[in-house]
Amino acid sequence: MARWRKKLILEFPNYTAAQLIEAKSISQKLMTDDIVIIKNVMRFMIELKMSKDLERVIIKVFRGYEIAGDLRIINSEMPFLSDNRLMKFVNQIQDYYPVGSSFKNKLRPFVNLLSRIDLYSSQYQQLLNSNCLFIIQLLINF
Repeated sequence: MARWRKKLILEFPNYTAAQLIEAKSISQKLMTDDIVIIKNVMRFMIELKMSKDLERVIIKVFRGYEIAGDLRIINSEMPFLSDNRLMKFVNQIQDYYPVGSSFKNKLRPFVNLLSRIDLYSSQYQQLLNSNCLFIIQLLINF
């Protein structure tokens, strides 16, 4: 379970829609920084350019809103985040950025983004939580 969600449940067991949006949102600075990192990783590692539509959807996610109608944009423009490609993508980031702190800094925005998208299956969330966060924790403690 994402840290923001745990905090929300602890503070507001019967939270409202507005409290959910507030809990899922991140600061403007962090959003700007994360989008720049996502753009750069996409451009330099996998040679994909972020479209304006994808940037709009990512901003919407980082502001705490649901993206049910826009999930197709993430699925089509970020196929490396699918169930069967996610760990390959994580390994690519680690190969491209072998220093632990660089790897963590490049992976964190993707973990941050996906932790705020409710429409992914529980299996996908489990994969994300058990593998990506475990790798990040190992590198932080290294």
